[in-house]
Amino acid sequence: KPIGEVDALPIVLDGMRRAEDVEAIALRLVEALGKPFRMSGHELSCSVSIGVILGAQLVSIVLIKPLMGGLSDRAGRKPVIVGGLWIGALSVALVPLTQDPVLLATLSLGFGLGFAAVTSSTTALVSDLSRQGTLGSAIGVLRTVMDIGQSAGPAVTGLLIASFGYCVAFEALAGLLLFASFGFAYGLRLSPVSSS
Repeated sequence: KPIGEVDALPIVLDGMRRAEDVEAIALRLVEALGKPFRMSGHELSCSVSIGVILGAQLVSIVLIKPLMGGLSDRAGRKPVIVGGLWIGALSVALVPLTQDPVLLATLSLGFGLGFAAVTSSTTALVSDLSRQGTLGSAIGVLRTVMDIGQSAGPAVTGLLIASFGYCVAFEALAGLLLFASFGFAYGLRLSPVSSS
């Protein structure tokens, strides 16, 4: 396929030894991605579309996180966390099924909603379950685990995409979120102090 029609970004360029060759390919990629395209009667560019899609997730996290924390105060931590994991799983699972930037932005909003529900409620849950004098340590461990996941996630996803393709990678991530929801619900049921 011509460079502008690649299906996936992981491109294997075996045998490329000179910096000039890498630079030439990079320039062709930038040129191909920089060209606007038409979709649903609108002229879009990849960079704008990517910015809107990723921006939708960030905006939803920032705006919704306080609301999700409040919801977990009223409804309980467990349903908000499990619901957030399910919303995240559904959003991730649907990503490979569309190329429409509007639908991708909507799915990104959905993932942001799930992320906001999980992160705000998990911190509150750790606070609920911590013994007096251990809250700082418990939050530190939680944040470390979350940071590891947020750091390793893109690398693992990239490896999955390069090895198995986009669909398998996104479905595996959706499956991981569903598995986490069931593991969390079961694990919380066994904890000595449970928050509905």
